[in-house]
Amino acid sequence: MRKTITWVVVADGKRAAILQNDGPGHGLTAMPGHQYETELPPDRELRSDRPGRVFESADISRHGITPTVDYHRQEKERFVARIADIVEQAAQQGEYDRLVVVAPPQALGDLRSALGKNAQARLVGTLNKDLTMMQPAEIAERIGDITAV
Repeated sequence: MRKTITWVVVADGKRAAILQNDGPGHGLTAMPGHQYETELPPDRELRSDRPGRVFESADISRHGITPTVDYHRQEKERFVARIADIVEQAAQQGEYDRLVVVAPPQALGDLRSALGKNAQARLVGTLNKDLTMMQPAEIAERIGDITAV
């Protein structure tokens, strides 16, 4: 009988790691080559120097246009989408049987919506916490209610 492999994706908007569990009692192990981090510069460095200017229609006064795009948030969404693509490709290749996602609220929502249909089908649980700075053994304790590790 083939063992059931569970992947645990621990992510936030800047860091992510994929951990693997080979069945109950085996704990979590960090997968080599599956630790990701992106440079996330401050929002002011992601946009142009000054906002655009506009004239008022009623008189000659001018004012700046407030940008409607949050570039910092946009970079986080791109990073999480990249992680979702990696997880989806692995699901298509049958590298794991079950998936658990651990992330803070915003990243968790972004990651869940970015997962493809194969990864979504393997998703067995989520945890709304930022555990990116914890060791695999500590993460295993936290997700014990979701899946046996």
